[in-house]
Amino acid sequence: VGDLIEEYRRHVLPRYKERTIRHRERFLRFWKKVLGKRKLADVRRRDIVECLRILEARETPQNPSMAPATRNRYLGVLRHAWNVARKEWEWVSDNPCSGLMVREPRGRVRFLSDEERDALLTACRNSQEKRLYPLVVLALATGARQQELLSLRWRDIDWDRRVAILEQTKNDERRAVP
Repeated sequence: VGDLIEEYRRHVLPRYKERTIRHRERFLRFWKKVLGKRKLADVRRRDIVECLRILEARETPQNPSMAPATRNRYLGVLRHAWNVARKEWEWVSDNPCSGLMVREPRGRVRFLSDEERDALLTACRNSQEKRLYPLVVLALATGARQQELLSLRWRDIDWDRRVAILEQTKNDERRAVP
């Protein structure tokens, strides 16, 4: 398993953005620690489940209990590495991680109240950082993510259509926001 993780690091991780690589590296360190010395052929579904129990038992003040989404992210990286080993490298014939993802609760939808929005904008207006207020106004108006807004340039504004063209988005799909 340790060899699989190292090959995955060398050949697959470079395909991703730096932020994604950092997250996956953390997950891979865990899997290498708990399964690294095991032979791929000896790893069974129950072994993965036991490792997930170990992971879920690691409580910290910041993380009193592991969220299903976090568990799925750890598992997802190992599952992907195993699928690469199966489909591309033909190292294994099956994936013991398959079918172990848990259902994640639906995210909540929340909007700022008028009072919260006014307090936020007042605090931004009074901030030492002069770019904060226009950035927050733009975020509230467009729903764009922080990095999408920070990467905007004047050339990305279509004044005739009254839209901002977001070139660098989370999923690498160009989009326009009014």
